[in-house]
Amino acid sequence: MQQISVHSKANQGFRSTDQTHINTRKRSLAELGVEALINRCQRLGPSCGAWVYAVIQNRGVEAVRTLQGLIYLAREHPIAEIEHATCTAIEHGCFRFKDIRSLLKNQTTQLSFIQSHPIIRDMNTYQVAF
Repeated sequence: MQQISVHSKANQGFRSTDQTHINTRKRSLAELGVEALINRCQRLGPSCGAWVYAVIQNRGVEAVRTLQGLIYLAREHPIAEIEHATCTAIEHGCFRFKDIRSLLKNQTTQLSFIQSHPIIRDMNTYQVAF
């Protein structure tokens, strides 16, 4: 058993781990910094990237939690829906996480019904002749 490192005692609720001892894949998004958050959001799509920059411009430091929320939503929703929601949010000047969540919740899928098919009867069949 050979001593590798020494950590100073930290106050309650704090840690004194040397950052070089933590694998980069094990770091939280907040620890990686704003640039890492921006890069991950931009990888979602062009509308997401544009929305991220608009959020940072409008909200400043408060934007960090919003960016984390957007990344979280990518686990729950298809990217196409998130892209549509962020595009709509940009158009309406909505720069909060709850706005995106609300847009995703209220998105409805448009169903297109076919008008004719071999097993669908023509509407004239149902007319009553008097």
